[in-house]
Amino acid sequence: MLRVVKLATLGGLRRSGVFRLVANSRWRKQRLLILCYHGISLADEHCWRPGLYLDPRKLDQRLELLKKGGYSVLSLDEGLERLRDGALPARSVVITFDDGMYDFYKLAFPRLKNYGFPVTVYQTTYYTSCERPVFNLMCSYMLWKRRGEVIADGGEVGLKGALDLRNEIGRHKLVRGLIEIAERENMTGQQKDELAARLARFLKIDYDRLKAKRILHQGSRFTSAIPVGCTDRCFSPGCGRNTLYLRPRATLAWLHATARTSCCHVSSITRIERKSNLRVG
Repeated sequence: MLRVVKLATLGGLRRSGVFRLVANSRWRKQRLLILCYHGISLADEHCWRPGLYLDPRKLDQRLELLKKGGYSVLSLDEGLERLRDGALPARSVVITFDDGMYDFYKLAFPRLKNYGFPVTVYQTTYYTSCERPVFNLMCSYMLWKRRGEVIADGGEVGLKGALDLRNEIGRHKLVRGLIEIAERENMTGQQKDELAARLARFLKIDYDRLKAKRILHQGSRFTSAIPVGCTDRCFSPGCGRNTLYLRPRATLAWLHATARTSCCHVSSITRIERKSNLRVG
């Protein structure tokens, strides 16, 4: 009910021209809107984690909205410099992607390049040099694939008792159990991947097929292609943790102090994307 009321209210504001007034206001021109994305679905990831993954068709719609709406899409560096100098163009927007999964390179990067929009990728380093699926995410995804079921005994993968896959709470407990096994046995990346493969066999899921599609996957082939037209925050897989995070932490501290930057995690969750629309028109 609350969702219906919110959508009706936002629809009324849009039809009455309030969004347009805000988008063209002096208040909006003094602010930098940062659209923070995570992943684009190669298959059905947006059904599994709608808060993190976006259907590529929705990304197309949003990029077209930015183009037709006359938004000024800036690189993060340029946006911060202009914000600091009080020289932002109208409807300023920055686009960022977290983690730099393979799906970004496969689906998002060509689209952004086609529109000529700059993008900042916050690239994690471990799975960049360790070319295999992200362990905890892949376990969660495979358990979701068997959602709605109860499996009598999980002993084959080191889990005690029945596996209740009927809801997210039950599946999350099982993922935590698998992570605890990996931590307790001090598993290497290769060993965790073998545990994920064992889980896939137990669930009757083709793990090799998922890996071939590079779902929930990073890797050196992706990283080598990133610098073309993108701002890469990865530096290199060999950098230490302090070097990797020094720049983003300093940037976020400065943004917090200015209170003039809006960071919106846009996803297929309506309440979040509608809030971002209210800000940008």
